[in-house]
Amino acid sequence: MENSELVATLRIFSPKEQERLVLFLQSPYCTENGNTQNELLLVRYIFDAFQQSDNGIIQIDSELVYAMLFPGRPFRAQTINNLTSTSLKLVRRFMEAEVSSRLKRPVHELTSIIQFLSEKGDVELCNKYLTRLDRVRTPEEHWDDIDFYLNWRAENTRSLFLGMQNKLTDDYNLREGLGALEKFYLTERLNSITALFNQNRLTPILNPEERQEYIDELERWSGTPFFQHPLVQLYRKVLLFFHLDGPESEQAFQEFGDLLAKHEANLSLYHVKRLEAFAYNYCARRFSIEKYRNFLFDLFKKWIQPHRLADDEMIQSTLVLSMVQTGLVGQQFDWVQTFIETYRHRVQGSQPSEHYYQFCRALYLFHVGEFDAARGIIVRLNFHEIHYKYLAKALEIKLYYETGEEDFELVESKLNSMAVAVHRESNMTKEKKKRYTKFVNFMMRLNRWRGQLERDPKRLEALREDVRNAQNTAEWRWLMQKLDDLIYPPRS
Repeated sequence: MENSELVATLRIFSPKEQERLVLFLQSPYCTENGNTQNELLLVRYIFDAFQQSDNGIIQIDSELVYAMLFPGRPFRAQTINNLTSTSLKLVRRFMEAEVSSRLKRPVHELTSIIQFLSEKGDVELCNKYLTRLDRVRTPEEHWDDIDFYLNWRAENTRSLFLGMQNKLTDDYNLREGLGALEKFYLTERLNSITALFNQNRLTPILNPEERQEYIDELERWSGTPFFQHPLVQLYRKVLLFFHLDGPESEQAFQEFGDLLAKHEANLSLYHVKRLEAFAYNYCARRFSIEKYRNFLFDLFKKWIQPHRLADDEMIQSTLVLSMVQTGLVGQQFDWVQTFIETYRHRVQGSQPSEHYYQFCRALYLFHVGEFDAARGIIVRLNFHEIHYKYLAKALEIKLYYETGEEDFELVESKLNSMAVAVHRESNMTKEKKKRYTKFVNFMMRLNRWRGQLERDPKRLEALREDVRNAQNTAEWRWLMQKLDDLIYPPRS
């Protein structure tokens, strides 16, 4: 059962989502068509198993579960399989309800009521709720994507109601409805295109002509009033600084930064975070340039401010790692320590948040030179998530290298184990396998050189040259630093 889809799905739930699921399974929404007590007990049993596990790996004995649920009855595997299946269906229903709950805003509620009353033909009540609908509208500049969608739905529902009354003296609200649709369409299109341009910087999928076509198509909207909205203009700048190169790209980014600083207070936090994420990706690739490095660290400081953190906000494990690594490279050690403590219980991934926290803490301790403390953490971690799994293996090898200069055989043993794991790994891309294989091979040569009684400096210089010419090696910067320290030892 531990390898079932049910367990894999429940593994990603945050503590608060676990609480809500337990309540959901006891609600009439689940119990009206039958007793869900056994499904509830099974889900609780799995959550308890996660809490008792130190490494995220759990083992569930189906016969013990059966005995708990059906005491005194002979074990039947099919009954457990059926229970797992029905539990998964309820969990899926919960996930659907969680996503749908994001629409539970006053505009959505009132629009649904107006639609219901309109279908019943009650004009007087509809008019009352239309007035209430107008009262609950928030300023447009604060809207996120859902607000733009709900606004279009509200105006469309209003149009249908006015059409039902056959008011031929106006346009049935069709202009308002069309305008709301244009705003919703434009914001969604900008969301998609900016994400596409951002991805293109990582993996080229658009040629310059294709990118220009997207930008030209956007300019066709320049005659509409909404085109001048700060949100649209900010996303335009994102497209430009991702599309252009050199000074033109830098100018577009500077204009973006000025515009964001001017309008940030009036934009929804949803859009501010998206825009800041694009700025982060732009600056991270220019980390060696001081002004971009400073812009990046200013973003970092914002992200851990109390007013920016919702009570149940989670952050993806890959983003956490990227931010921690960037902060450590920039020697922002105090910020990194504050950041990982702030998000200790907020990391979203396929393993418990505590595991990601412990890895980031080990990474921090490694960078500040507390190797023994870092090694004490890393040897206890067991990742099945590919990215963290091999980063942890590489960090462990680096720690043994730093703390066990005389224990060459242990370092070599760890390297051999990593080489076998990389070779057998079926879920890793060929390029990433090459990067880790090169790391292992270079570390083998370095470790064996250190183990020689008479160390040949020429072999070390040859190794350094080989590493210098292979920048696509995992942990390349660290390797170069270690080799430089050996060839050009710092003066005391």
